[in-house]
Amino acid sequence: MVGDYIVKAIDSVHFKIVSDLNQLEDANSADFFAPKFLHWIFGEKEEIKGYEGLNITFYLSAKQLIPLVEIAYSNKAPAFAAVDNLEEIFKKHFGPDRLYFDKKAFSEVLLAEKA
Repeated sequence: MVGDYIVKAIDSVHFKIVSDLNQLEDANSADFFAPKFLHWIFGEKEEIKGYEGLNITFYLSAKQLIPLVEIAYSNKAPAFAAVDNLEEIFKKHFGPDRLYFDKKAFSEVLLAEKA
């Protein structure tokens, strides 16, 4: 954490490549990996504003690397504060048609990749 409601992106973002639904539920930390750089999403300082206890997990489909994003946090800054709109930031970088926030919809991507 950098300050009140500011976190380092590198400490908050994790990735996991998955090929079936069971891997979405498996919390084995050895399967997750952290990126080395996130400036291409969060700017030069690689900070995320407006959250405390932030955890962002990208599950990437094994064949096409289509992302499912799960965002969890312990506290969010008050409405008058500067808060990064994470969903919009991710839609901008990954494209709204290739980004999922719903596990059920993402599970269809995994099933289609197996076919």
